[in-house]
Amino acid sequence: AGYYNHNDVVTISVEPNFGYAFVNWTSEGEVVSTDKSFTVTVTDDISFTANFVEAHSTILKNGWNWYSSYVDINGADGLNFMKKELSGVANILKGKSEFSNYMSDYNLWLGDLKTTSTEEMYMIHLEDYEYTFSVAGLPVNPEEYPIELNPNWNWMAYPVSFNMSVNEAFVNHKPSHGDILKSQTKVCQYYEGVGWMGELEIMEPGKGYMYQSNAQESITFPYPNMGSTRGARNERNAEKYWDVDETKYSTNMNVIAIVMQDGKEVSDCEVAAFYEDECRGSARPMYIEQLDRYLTFLTIHGEGGETLKFKYYDIHTGEVSDLLNEMTYEVDGINGEVANPYIFGNNISDINAIGEVLSNGVDFYPNPVNDKLYIETEVEIEEVSIFDIYGRIQNLSNSATQQLNNSIDVSGLTS
Repeated sequence: AGYYNHNDVVTISVEPNFGYAFVNWTSEGEVVSTDKSFTVTVTDDISFTANFVEAHSTILKNGWNWYSSYVDINGADGLNFMKKELSGVANILKGKSEFSNYMSDYNLWLGDLKTTSTEEMYMIHLEDYEYTFSVAGLPVNPEEYPIELNPNWNWMAYPVSFNMSVNEAFVNHKPSHGDILKSQTKVCQYYEGVGWMGELEIMEPGKGYMYQSNAQESITFPYPNMGSTRGARNERNAEKYWDVDETKYSTNMNVIAIVMQDGKEVSDCEVAAFYEDECRGSARPMYIEQLDRYLTFLTIHGEGGETLKFKYYDIHTGEVSDLLNEMTYEVDGINGEVANPYIFGNNISDINAIGEVLSNGVDFYPNPVNDKLYIETEVEIEEVSIFDIYGRIQNLSNSATQQLNNSIDVSGLTS
């Protein structure tokens, strides 16, 4: 609003509030512009009205964002809307197998991404911006937008307008043993009879996810439209000693591990992955009640091929020390699992104990076993420990372990 001289050229612009999307400008009931900013030459008294609708609004950070929508973005129309809204803000819009790049000099998107889907997640890269991205429309019914999971990795959306626990989000889906679900910053793993375990506990609107399915065939399932955890808390973000910029890289990998110091498992610590002087990820052990054990679910960000080294932070003393572990960054790689965690340690005997024995050649048979487990190896056996699929050590009787020449009596163990 204001007073202007005849033939003044005036620019009018508007920004919608969070949760709303701009539709158009109208004057006396006629649409005069569909752009948030437009110019007009003043020749007479005139008024303009900005029109808005409810929308799914998400704050996109400078850098890479894993995104999905709970408003319908299906088809070429959905892609065209995203391109229009992100022009001049984002420079890459990436699906699992196709992408588009924004050419700012020509105000043009180029690439082989032809459509978008409400059932899939996308990676969006912003340069020098933090932007509130709004998609006009009401929340979809997630039961009408089922998710298809194929064997191995899937780029999966969360078309739900409220938070939900991971266990409840998958109430209509039967995961396979060892399936992996990860976000841009966290990961969890499914174990039969126990459920999902890991730092990723809550699924949130606007975020994209990746799911590694161990099933041998494709599976389709819908998210529930209602749930007892509707409106559940946001993801817990534990205090960290090291800062990590997860938006710098589009991909990540994960490590599920235990932490050992001088032969003992420890929990009051933080482990971080470094490439040269840059921290690529850090995590603290979390207590897994079903296992009565602390596990570390570490998400590491990178590009591929970097040699990673690791540091250890003692929460009580504040001391930082180097761990002996090294690892090559692998896009979507998984090192360790809940039942067989990777080992971080400061002692070579801790992290290499298993590998040294296996490298000398050890054969176990039969598999499965009922009564006697036979062992063939050229190395001297000092001790044998047996763990169940959840990582819990099983107690063997003295009579079972006193003869370790070539067999162990396991008849007393429950299956």
